[in-house]
Amino acid sequence: MAKYVCAGAKMKCSMGSKESDLGVIPVRPCQVKIKGKLAATIMDHKPFVNIKPFGQCQSLANPTVAAATAANYGRLQKMPCIPNIVAPWIAGKTTVKICGEPMLLDNSKQTCMWAGMIEITNPGQDFVKEGAQSLNSNNSKVESEKKAKEVTVEAAEPEEKEEKEEEEKKDVEKLTIKDFVEILEKIESKQEYEAARHYAVNHIDYGKINKLAKDFVDGKDDDPDNDPNIMPTRFMILYGADDSKLKKIDTHPDNFDGHEEHKMCVKNLRKAMKLLGLGRDIADDGKFDDNLYAAFMNYLRRFSRVNLESVLEYESEEDANAPPDSVANKYDLSSWKYFYDKKHSGDLENHKNIVERLSPKLGDELLKEKNVNPESYLPGMCYHYPWVPYSITIKFEEESDEKGKGEDV
Repeated sequence: MAKYVCAGAKMKCSMGSKESDLGVIPVRPCQVKIKGKLAATIMDHKPFVNIKPFGQCQSLANPTVAAATAANYGRLQKMPCIPNIVAPWIAGKTTVKICGEPMLLDNSKQTCMWAGMIEITNPGQDFVKEGAQSLNSNNSKVESEKKAKEVTVEAAEPEEKEEKEEEEKKDVEKLTIKDFVEILEKIESKQEYEAARHYAVNHIDYGKINKLAKDFVDGKDDDPDNDPNIMPTRFMILYGADDSKLKKIDTHPDNFDGHEEHKMCVKNLRKAMKLLGLGRDIADDGKFDDNLYAAFMNYLRRFSRVNLESVLEYESEEDANAPPDSVANKYDLSSWKYFYDKKHSGDLENHKNIVERLSPKLGDELLKEKNVNPESYLPGMCYHYPWVPYSITIKFEEESDEKGKGEDV
């Protein structure tokens, strides 16, 4: 009899080099927990949010693996896993649901677009098996399984939820895009750019600030402080932005020295969405319009907010010496190159320094000075500029001679 799956469940991919943990975030009005762990549904399939990387990918259907293998004269060259999941899990428990979503079972399957077959090796709990009639939020109790004390249901009270949403709406209406620009620039000047970028990604709901921009572009709001073109592109690019009108088009902060500069602009955002296959009908040029917005929102669904304090848990001897890209991947951080540069310059003693350097306290204080609750702006939708630096190191080794000696080239 299959078991229900919870947060922390172990998964493996046929094309990956190691197991991964299933993430379940509390976004549903009704939260079902088994022994304190959030229960999962078939809709918990978003890359990097629910399904984390599986180490190194060996599938030649993965473009990065195919390119690296070709550069390695046809010898398989594994590359970091980037899960590409587009559909819900297969074979969930259709008669047992959370807010209408079938619960995930340990015999459910998933497929990566790069030809990997994903399965659950450990459900994260061994207490609850199939058998309940329903785990719906409308039920006061769940038959048979819910009788156990270890299974709990937490549902937000409708009145409390409505009051909170109304309060957040009022807070959003208080600030303008210009206010956010000022806040991010102050963080940048007092902490550093990376702290401002981290705050923009993890503490400002991209959907909410885009609403301000869209209302301005559509003529519903004539306040020039909500013109999307006043936002520097190093922080984010908003709906309605036009390369010919942007106040500041920034060079990508993670550029490698000696390489051609990459401009963070609407044209390059369009190019990225087309390369990712998210908007083949997108024009090469033009302002940030509805077609680009739809494609970009689809792209951003794979990201979730990062609680930087969790970095403190990443402190074993093995983890402390881990490559910068693995640190950034583990926490969905914007830039692995930031950690690379800091570690090689000796400016980053250990990962605990990250929490201090990128602390959101200043940003929260600046929002409070404007009489708004920082929680009103927590994503939501996290902004991520799609172009990132990419580096490949390929080591070639000559075939050993009869004495068994080899030579690195």
